[in-house]
Amino acid sequence: MAKKISTTGELVRKAQDGDREALETLFAKAYPDLLQAARFRIGAALRTRMEAQDLVQTAFYEALCDLSQYRYLGKGSFYRWLLSILENKIRNRLSFLKAKRRDLRREVAFDPERPIPAPTSSPTVKLVARENRERLERAMDQLPEGYRKVIICHYYLRMPWREIGEHMGLKEEAAQMLCRRALLKLKQIYERKL
Repeated sequence: MAKKISTTGELVRKAQDGDREALETLFAKAYPDLLQAARFRIGAALRTRMEAQDLVQTAFYEALCDLSQYRYLGKGSFYRWLLSILENKIRNRLSFLKAKRRDLRREVAFDPERPIPAPTSSPTVKLVARENRERLERAMDQLPEGYRKVIICHYYLRMPWREIGEHMGLKEEAAQMLCRRALLKLKQIYERKL
């Protein structure tokens, strides 16, 4: 008999009741998207100072500590809660770096190779996937902050347009238009030789 897949709300309730498997499932489902959001959010200038994986892990730890106080508010709310924790981690790290009076613009960015999941173990497939990911990250780095934010909210966080609009201080339709403009700009940058 096939095991029934729990909804996020059920997983949250079970995790709050101490079900370790439910907790691990919640975090495993959110990890790839949060990692990608962290990579895009920190940008090229900060990649030498912040590791996206570390930020996501500390966000998960904080979420684990605060899970008993979390209240599930419907589809996507758990993921947005995790994202807000991650955003706070990034903001705090930026404040720390600024307090040290470091001019990050003068530093040379170094992005060490990271293993990436690939459908096969072929070295060629892995190389192409890594190059495409790096190219997309560089293109995202060149977008204005509002463009980058609306793309992350819609495509990585899967937020509804109404919530994206509220989050960005826009009407729902304006958020959709902003996203279309952002995608056009991203396509132009991505298709250039980077």
